[in-house]
Amino acid sequence: MKKIVSSLLALILCFSMSFNVLAATSGDSVQAGDTKQLRQQIKEVNTYLQEHSAPIDIKEQSIKYDIPLSDGTTAKYTLSLTQLAQSRTIMDAKVGIWNFDSDLSLPLHGSIKVRTTVNIREVPSAPGGFIRFSAYDGSVSAIPAQYCTVDKTSATTNVVYADIWYDTTGYVGFLVNGLAANVYFTQTISFVDNQENYNKIQCYLNYDM
Repeated sequence: MKKIVSSLLALILCFSMSFNVLAATSGDSVQAGDTKQLRQQIKEVNTYLQEHSAPIDIKEQSIKYDIPLSDGTTAKYTLSLTQLAQSRTIMDAKVGIWNFDSDLSLPLHGSIKVRTTVNIREVPSAPGGFIRFSAYDGSVSAIPAQYCTVDKTSATTNVVYADIWYDTTGYVGFLVNGLAANVYFTQTISFVDNQENYNKIQCYLNYDM
């Protein structure tokens, strides 16, 4: 009788261990798959924005992109310019302090919003000059989707070339089904050229993992 009980206990123990190993392996596989999907979505968003971004007029506006992804979902990206303080004259309507907001919503993972404040001091009235500005107070916020959380965030604005080019860089630390998945970003705000687009500016995002 004791031998039968011992054999049954051993069988139950082996089955339990095998089930736990299988469950752990299955969970790891799901987590790895989620991270791989996020990395692929980021890659496709970068490619799309590189192909579709263009110089922008300095005025209050929101430019929206619906980005089709290879997994059948759609990412949404919005670039918004909002003026906080304006020049005293209508002639200098572009001169003043602006918020540049880049919002990206990724299906199944959540949204990331990068903001940089830009003080536009000079906009040339004819070709030959450069738009001049300073950028500062870079920040990032994130809203996780279901089964995701945000662990931490970081953003810093840096001078690339004084008066004409600034980058806000940082990251969002997502936890996807408990697995860390940091999304890094660079929001670039710079002059375009001093000929055809002398009075415009460019702002684009690049993401990485």
